[in-house]
Amino acid sequence: MSHRILIVEDEALIAADLADALSEQGYAIAGIVGTGNEAIDAVAKTPVDLVLLDINLRGELDGIQAASSLPEPRPPVVFLTAHGDDGTLRRAESVEPAGYLVKPFEERTLYATVRMALYRSRAERERKARLAMVSSALDRIDRAVLALDPDHIVQLTNAVASKAGARSGVPLVDALRALGREDLLPRVAASMAGEAEASGFEVVTTEHGCIVILGNAAEAPLCLCAWCHKARDDAGDWQEVESVLRSRYALELTHGICKTCVETHFSDFAD
Repeated sequence: MSHRILIVEDEALIAADLADALSEQGYAIAGIVGTGNEAIDAVAKTPVDLVLLDINLRGELDGIQAASSLPEPRPPVVFLTAHGDDGTLRRAESVEPAGYLVKPFEERTLYATVRMALYRSRAERERKARLAMVSSALDRIDRAVLALDPDHIVQLTNAVASKAGARSGVPLVDALRALGREDLLPRVAASMAGEAEASGFEVVTTEHGCIVILGNAAEAPLCLCAWCHKARDDAGDWQEVESVLRSRYALELTHGICKTCVETHFSDFAD
């Protein structure tokens, strides 16, 4: 199936040349429009794999404003412009374009830019899909999990850590502080450096950083309500004690009835 490309260009001859050149390379032209508002409407109505978008559009919105207003999931954008000044480039960078072409450009430059933009878009979708799978797996762990880059900046937290206040984009010390475990920092750092054994936490080292899992489940105390005997899980919620025992300690439970309860509640049966 051919990639569908929307051309947003208010100069008819340039738009036609772009359409012809891309069609020759096997791309499908999803449409040709001349204003930012038309581009927004076209993306909302038609599946588009890439938008070639002139920055200097006439009308209410210029290309950069139009790009920032495209509906989600926003397709990759390659900007077209006759102006390559620093100010324009800085504005364009704010919407994270997939490419940038300064007019006049050669057809081979156009082909290369479009091809790389589509490749990067596919790679980013695959990266997000992998990240979603990892996030789903980490959310099944009933202890706080922090995924760190090589500089020990948190890149990902699981549901338990997020609920406790930890967030991505912060140094490890800030995440530990949010979790009320800032005291662990020296020991965690030593373990990540291979200088000490992990105790009270786990460290999984990868080529891209490491994952810190706080609390060894079997070592953590189990908090029971003195009145109803529910147990508090690692997310801080009160659950039936059987549920917490199963999730925290991976125990298989069966039920019976002790002699005292038989004598107390089923005395007739006991006799």
